[in-house]
Amino acid sequence: KNQRDILYHLIFLLDWNLMKRAENCMNAKMIHIQFEDDHLTFEFAKEKGKQHGDMHGPWHCFANPKKQHICLVLAFARYLFTFPQVLKEGSALFEGTNQYARYSSRLHQVFRELKDDLKALGVQWTDLGTHSARKGVGTMVANASTVGPPIVALCLRAGWKLGGVKEKYLFRADGGDMAVGRRASCLDVDSKEFAISPPYFDYTHLDGDDKTEEKEKVKRWLMERLPDAANIPANSWNLALQCFASVCYHYEYLCENLDELCPFRNTAVFRDLPEDIEKLATVKYPWDKTADTPGFNGIPPHVLHLVQIETLQRKIDNLEENITARLVSEMEKRGFSSTAFKTSDITDAISNLAEQVTNQISTELKEIKDALENSRVSAAQDYDYVIDDRAGVVLPESGATMVDEDDWFDDA
Repeated sequence: KNQRDILYHLIFLLDWNLMKRAENCMNAKMIHIQFEDDHLTFEFAKEKGKQHGDMHGPWHCFANPKKQHICLVLAFARYLFTFPQVLKEGSALFEGTNQYARYSSRLHQVFRELKDDLKALGVQWTDLGTHSARKGVGTMVANASTVGPPIVALCLRAGWKLGGVKEKYLFRADGGDMAVGRRASCLDVDSKEFAISPPYFDYTHLDGDDKTEEKEKVKRWLMERLPDAANIPANSWNLALQCFASVCYHYEYLCENLDELCPFRNTAVFRDLPEDIEKLATVKYPWDKTADTPGFNGIPPHVLHLVQIETLQRKIDNLEENITARLVSEMEKRGFSSTAFKTSDITDAISNLAEQVTNQISTELKEIKDALENSRVSAAQDYDYVIDDRAGVVLPESGATMVDEDDWFDDA
């Protein structure tokens, strides 16, 4: 109900996802925030131990479309469209003074309201504070799976000293930080759905002028509802557009779960959202991605293996239909449509054989996939990542590659 709770919700999720002190989050500037591929990036001018004004980062944060109540991108959307003035050039992310004290007070109030629930979990509410999120996410990321992220990336993101010679020779790199950032979003690291994209607008079902027209329609609709939209900086506009896609994708969830008095319900962006624009927003995975799907980052090797198995499973499911359709087409071209040749008998026999082979392969692949998803596998903590342009994902240099759908029938 309270407009400020939208702000405090975003601060809490930033504190969690960035693994930073709440004070650092309060000092964030809009010019240092942007959306790239499938993630948000943040840079901070000053942090504890880095007080010389040099830029520190970037730090990568990811959406969690599976858990809307803790999705950072959706929280950003609610905040930006409730307080659109922060989109103007040179703005601080959180305007006003003494925001940290107000956030701390509100957080303790929430803990007090939930003290009975916390006590049932064995937690004394007075032991919790603004640093609890940062400490909690560090523990979760390090222990969520036996396939953990690089410990150096985890410590550097949280601002914990490595000590001794390690601080001279071990530095931050995007691959390791992306691995930590995707885990911090609370996606299930032992599921193939860990490789989910953020909500985005997909226009691949349209061609040529229709595609261009639809993109302009979305852009125009959003610009008409943001103050002084023509002067919004490029990085802030792109962030607003990605946040708008998140609102569209989660529109039904928001309608059902937002309080009736929530200020976000009365924003120009949320009111009367056109259904045709709402339906353009979607999420994808590596096995069903389109040309409009943003590149995938921060995905560990074992999840890529699950993705490969899912891709093969989907191709096998379509194998019988594809084989039968091709054979029927070839028979028609060669004059086998006559009943004297009993085309239907031939295709039925082939279909039965294809079904037997498909069932056998499907069973074996399902056993492999179930074993991977239900077990906690060990893996080395140091990975060297490269970008595989064919699959649009991050891969280990010596690891697996993705199967391209166009290569499946090359030998046919």
